[in-house]
Amino acid sequence: MHVEFVPQSVEVLVDNRHVGVFGVVHPTTLKAFGIKNKVIAGELDLKALLHVKTSSSKVTPPSRFPFVVRDLALLINKDIPVADVLHVVKKAGGRIVRNVEVFDVYTKLADDANRKSVALSITLLDETKTLVDADIKGVMDKVISHLQAKLQAEVRS
Repeated sequence: MHVEFVPQSVEVLVDNRHVGVFGVVHPTTLKAFGIKNKVIAGELDLKALLHVKTSSSKVTPPSRFPFVVRDLALLINKDIPVADVLHVVKKAGGRIVRNVEVFDVYTKLADDANRKSVALSITLLDETKTLVDADIKGVMDKVISHLQAKLQAEVRS
């Protein structure tokens, strides 16, 4: 059987090689089969697709252990980029700090025009065990200590 397409069709190219075509089936063909709705048909050359080079998928399975999120609010000098804060947190936390997100930056402090408030959400995860309070406190203390030493950050309460 030959299917004729109306001018509403598309050629499928991969690396500039023809691998298929899709389009709206011509009304004459639809009428011959008693079909009243529009139909889109197509074909793919699966042999041609087998030769397409792809990178191997890199899937990381979810951890068997739960993550913990801690928020941290800091006062820092207005001139310090927030990227520097993120860098210090990640470096100080090591492999346990999985993600750091800024969720608030406030620069109009009434009591100190030279500083800004930066609020962070820090995700902690250990792939080898469930984090307990002592582990979390140890990482957070180290992060805060580095922020104070390197950026003269002050923890807001």
